[in-house]
Amino acid sequence: MGFCTLKCLGVLPAALLLAGCASSGSGTSAADQPDSMRQMSLYGPSTAETGPTPSSQGGLEQVSFVLDGNCTDPCIDRRGRTLAFASDQHGPTHDIYVRPVDGTTVTRITTDTAEDVMPTFSPDGRRIAFASNRSGQYDIYVIDLAGGPPTRITNDLEDEYHPSWSPDGRMLVWSRTNTTSNRNELWAIDLQQPGRTMFIEYGTMPEWSPDPAEAVIAFQRARQRGSRLYSIWTIELVDGQPGRPTEIVSASNAAAINPSWSPDGRSLAFATVTIDRNVPEADALDVWSVLRDGTNLQHMTMDAGDEYLPTWSSDGRLYFVSSRSGNANIWSVAVDGGTNTLNSSPRVADAAPDDP
Repeated sequence: MGFCTLKCLGVLPAALLLAGCASSGSGTSAADQPDSMRQMSLYGPSTAETGPTPSSQGGLEQVSFVLDGNCTDPCIDRRGRTLAFASDQHGPTHDIYVRPVDGTTVTRITTDTAEDVMPTFSPDGRRIAFASNRSGQYDIYVIDLAGGPPTRITNDLEDEYHPSWSPDGRMLVWSRTNTTSNRNELWAIDLQQPGRTMFIEYGTMPEWSPDPAEAVIAFQRARQRGSRLYSIWTIELVDGQPGRPTEIVSASNAAAINPSWSPDGRSLAFATVTIDRNVPEADALDVWSVLRDGTNLQHMTMDAGDEYLPTWSSDGRLYFVSSRSGNANIWSVAVDGGTNTLNSSPRVADAAPDDP
């Protein structure tokens, strides 16, 4: 299986996200490293950076405070009121939890002995799709927050994970590992015609644009030559047929992974895995944001510890997983359009090694 497929579920330790990357493992902390060592080396003209980072502005907030176990895979409902996430805080495996964004009480949605991970709210906030290996391999399930058992959406011998809803709630897209071809694939289903699935593209970690006026899916895909690192792409569905694959951002020294749309569909957040920059393995992942045309790139985190799996809230904050406090917990940061902006074009960058 390729880099950052099931490893990005949060089931494995964050350090394993770096498998296959040429990290130096120097043993020094990120706090001791010049900030330039954590910057992406973008293709195209050189860049000039201005302004402090959100971290130095004090814009960071810790959201979960689990000391035993971890919290990962954050997702915010469209209203910005409820946080869903996966956690093993009450047992040896991950379950799905929800809690008010501004509260501390948690409700356990699943209680299976298997791994239940990668929750995502339906557009109306009434259902959650997630991945679970309760049947032996990872499949996609949907559960009603009002109660009742989950409904199994996929059912084959391959791992299927990271679901994402279309804006109208009618379709789901997800990642699938094809063990025959050893490639990651994107598949979709019309929930009103559950017997029919559609191949979209090769790639992983899909995120459907929230803009109802379009049918666009962001995803990560490995380059097919050179470094074979991940970059962030979009693909359109026109009359139900996929086309116009577009690379949004890549870098020569970093893997671009975990794309997430802003609520208005104009920007993407993502994480990078820095390589060949003398950054220690434990401090190699950072969160960024970029406009979908590749401009206005912002470095949202560059502190000690890994930050990854970003997700956007309707209030303009980015939620993400961070190991800065030791255990993996959920944090958030405000997105400021004038903060730490890099002005350069074109916006293409490499990501982490993946399958062929």
